[in-house]
Amino acid sequence: MRRSAPAPVLRRASPPDELEASTRAGTPRSRARGVGSTPRGRRVNSSRPVPEQNGGPQKRLDVLHAWLVEDLPGGRVRILTQETQIGEPAAAPRHPGAHPVAYRQGTVVTNDRMDQEVGIMTDKLTVSVLGTGIMGAAMARNLVRAGHTVRAWNRSRDKAEPLAADGAHIAGTPAEAVEGADVVLTMLFDGAAALDVMRQAASALRPGTAWVQSTTAGIEAIGELADFARDKGLIFYDAPVLGTRQPAEAGQLLVLAAGPSDGRDAVTPVFDAVGSRTVWTGEDGAAGSATRLKLVANSWVLAATNATGEVLALAKALDVDPQSFFDAIEGGPLDMGYLRAKAGLILDEKLSPAAFAVATAAKDARLIVEAGERHGVRLDVAAASAERFARAAAQGHADEDMAAAYFASFDEKGGA
Repeated sequence: MRRSAPAPVLRRASPPDELEASTRAGTPRSRARGVGSTPRGRRVNSSRPVPEQNGGPQKRLDVLHAWLVEDLPGGRVRILTQETQIGEPAAAPRHPGAHPVAYRQGTVVTNDRMDQEVGIMTDKLTVSVLGTGIMGAAMARNLVRAGHTVRAWNRSRDKAEPLAADGAHIAGTPAEAVEGADVVLTMLFDGAAALDVMRQAASALRPGTAWVQSTTAGIEAIGELADFARDKGLIFYDAPVLGTRQPAEAGQLLVLAAGPSDGRDAVTPVFDAVGSRTVWTGEDGAAGSATRLKLVANSWVLAATNATGEVLALAKALDVDPQSFFDAIEGGPLDMGYLRAKAGLILDEKLSPAAFAVATAAKDARLIVEAGERHGVRLDVAAASAERFARAAAQGHADEDMAAAYFASFDEKGGA
């Protein structure tokens, strides 16, 4: 619903075969003035209580609305016809509480408004994406491609603006972004940032909205975020992801999720749009079971990243051709695709744009060390990793791929 044309053209708002099927079954055939074909539009279902004629108990009936609309310049549409039927409840899924507006013929509304009316009554959602960095921007694009309405916000607006070309609405504030959202997805730097942004959005948050919290926030922060969700009546899902830029852009992330099963229908389409698989770790997002698994997985990823950098740094210091090392381990249990991928970024000097930035890796490494300390475990490798990432960031590599921790083996940025 995002195109405009010099002259109005008929537009079919959705796959038409459902409405056409109802026409063949006996639904009256309506015609728009000047249009020589049966109007076709998006068939949507909603339910509202309708009293029996004899004054008996209320009975839930389906109200079917179907529109034929016309595109106008300036992102608007004119309603040509609207059909309304009342009948027995259908099996098609519906969004609870959806009550579509009855538009008069000739009414002109914005595309955004029409999308909202239609979208809330189908399996397409309005998703607010708060944070459009490397991961958030990719996730937002995949949500748009899946047909969802996306309202995106980022603290630095210039990082969100490119999403407008993909069809996302760019909001000026977090409150504007979450207005009318079915699902709010946060992908920010850390737990403190996520809490701050959600507080800014608080005035526009609706009780019952699903909050998909995908920021790697740490165990302690998850409790604080869950408390905020409880206070605002939000359905909280602890849902960090595994993957970096490339799988995020391809919609191939691994989603680790915890949250109530009776609300998962609302968030599953979001997970399906951004990931290839979802691993459910529990029923209570506040318990942080998904975040705990993410920290465990990241501890391995960050250790492997730093080991790769040190292998190449030692090879350089000892005047060993790195290819000799790769030849020696090729095909054996020590050979790893991840090792070769990260080594390639260093050797080929392709550390920008980052798949996962040094600064973010440093933050995650600190969260891992803190989690170990709180649970009585010494994580010496993780602590060393955190120090290396911090040193590389201080040398000027903060925004480069985390493989740039390689430079922490040398005294200066140019020492390699």
